[in-house]
Amino acid sequence: MTGNPAAALSVLLALMLVPAVGMLASGAWLWYTGAAARRYHTERLGKMLVMFGVILLVIVGLLVAGECSTRAWSLARKAVPELRRADLELTAGQGAALGLLGGFRPLIADLTWIRGYILWERKDRGSEAHLRVACLLSPQSNTFWEQRANMVGLDMAHWE
Repeated sequence: MTGNPAAALSVLLALMLVPAVGMLASGAWLWYTGAAARRYHTERLGKMLVMFGVILLVIVGLLVAGECSTRAWSLARKAVPELRRADLELTAGQGAALGLLGGFRPLIADLTWIRGYILWERKDRGSEAHLRVACLLSPQSNTFWEQRANMVGLDMAHWE
């Protein structure tokens, strides 16, 4: 959380106040109805209050976790001066993006390699990006690494 925690808490309290007032108004209305309706609505109101408390607990937990992570990051940055956020932001999304592909990573790597190979045959410099992505998607494939090294180092160096 990078903003002011007091402002975030006041917005949270304002958002919680609206349903709380509605629940209190419905509770006051219950006393004008009969006993059976009052019992049904009281149980329903109790379930709503429990759900409201759980949601409140989750929101407060998220606020606290955000504040703790911000403070932990500032302490880590002070302890290790080489650790800069700009350097980490460049690689932060790679793990998530690769994780989303799941078991399809080898298939996507093969298709990307084929596209890069077709571009390489046409002597298109855009093939280097496709070959690099294929190596990132399937780093355990020695063939991709060796062929890419040969293509980039020996062939593309002589293209005009």
